[in-house]
Amino acid sequence: MSRVYARIQDVYGTHTVVEIVREINNIEEEWSPDFLQTLIEITDMEPQPEVGWIYDNGDLSPPPPYVPTPLGERSLAISNGCDVRSTAKPALNAKYFADGPVWQKMTNEVLYIVSFNKFSGGLTQVEMPTKDGTVLITDKNDFKNIVQAIGDWLTLWDSYVAGNAESPPDFMTIA
Repeated sequence: MSRVYARIQDVYGTHTVVEIVREINNIEEEWSPDFLQTLIEITDMEPQPEVGWIYDNGDLSPPPPYVPTPLGERSLAISNGCDVRSTAKPALNAKYFADGPVWQKMTNEVLYIVSFNKFSGGLTQVEMPTKDGTVLITDKNDFKNIVQAIGDWLTLWDSYVAGNAESPPDFMTIA
C-alpha cells in the first residue's frame, strides 16, 4: 500500500497543507531530501487532511470557516448584479450590472436622458443586458429609475463597507 503525505508550506505566516503527495514506490527515492522535509505522513489519519488544512504543533486541522469581510461581500454582490424590482412593471425586474461597460453605458444614457429628455441616437427604446438576460426599456423615466436604484444600491453598499450601516442592501424597489 502506498503512503500518503501532506506537503506543508508557510502561507502568510501559517503552516498550511499545500499539496497531497502519494507515494509511487518509495518516497525516499522519488523526491529530494529538501522536499521530503516538507512532508508529513497522513496515510492513516481520519479524517484525511486536505489542501488548506493547518499544521500547528504537530496537529493537522481544517482551516477556520471563511468569514467574508464587508468589502468581500460587496465585491460578490456587485458581480452578481443589483436586483431591481418594479411594483408597476414586472418586465423590468432583473439583476442589473452595477459595474463595467454596461453600467458605464447606463450612466451615460441617463445623463443623455436628463440633458435632452429622450433616449440617445433617436432610439425609442433601449435593450439593456442584465445578469439574467435582457430587458427592453421603452420609458425614459423607467430607465432613470433603474439607474437611480442601482446608484442608491451602490451607495448603500459603500455605507455598509464603511461601517455606517448594520446590514448590506438587498434588492431595490422602483415603481
